[in-house]
Amino acid sequence: MKTINSNEITEAIKKTIIEAEEYLIIVSPYVNFKEWEDLKQLILSTINRKIQVIFYTRMDHDNFKSWEQVEQLGLKPKLIKNLHAKLYFNENAGVVTSMNLLSSSSKNAIEFGLLLDQTNEIDELKKFCKSQLEPFIESIKPNENDLYLAKETFINILSNHLSNIFQKRVYVKANFDQLKFNINNEFYMYLEKSNNQLFISGRVSELEKINFNLLNSKFNYKNCQLSANNGAITVHYTKSFSSSNYNYLKTYEKQEILNVTAYFADELLNFKENLYCNTKSKP
Repeated sequence: MKTINSNEITEAIKKTIIEAEEYLIIVSPYVNFKEWEDLKQLILSTINRKIQVIFYTRMDHDNFKSWEQVEQLGLKPKLIKNLHAKLYFNENAGVVTSMNLLSSSSKNAIEFGLLLDQTNEIDELKKFCKSQLEPFIESIKPNENDLYLAKETFINILSNHLSNIFQKRVYVKANFDQLKFNINNEFYMYLEKSNNQLFISGRVSELEKINFNLLNSKFNYKNCQLSANNGAITVHYTKSFSSSNYNYLKTYEKQEILNVTAYFADELLNFKENLYCNTKSKP
């Protein structure tokens, strides 16, 4: 066993791939061969030499690019939830490291690794894969909706969702840090960058603002606070998200935003309609 530093890890992994004669095991949660064409070609060459290549990667809705790149090699990736281990070994030698197969990690990150070349050490790696990875392989990929949320731009996702909910075409436009859309009323939403919390505002008249408490008293959505000011009623979704960029959010976070946005828009529109119906009905 020998420790190796950041500069040596990539070369050790490449050597492990090149020298494989019977099999090659790759365990990398995240994969990106962009700007790392030589490593990709080494794996392809190993496959073409009829060497058995087994590739484990992380099963995560937002990690679809990793397993798609593995599939592009002609391999069927073994998908495992919560995978964090990184191993690269053949029948004679292997590397245990902190580095994923990401070109950015190879070039920019400070990584650590162990070079293994003893029979008993390789046997331990095989035992680890058999006992700790194989039992947890996912047979089913994320469903189409999860993949759609992961792949599509958030503006299109929001536009399509609101269009389906309100049965009319809703266009969403970026307006500096805000997203703007109209559903018989102007709405604005933004993720505050300081704490990644969501704010959605709907335009209201002075009469609607005065009667704000009618909406506030019946509005019932977890983690939400309503306020009225500057010609608008605003919902503050107090949960902090993982990013202030909609496209970088987790799929479940995108779904949360879709849900609260549709709920708020629907409640505000109903509030407006009921307010004027009640006003007109008064003698």
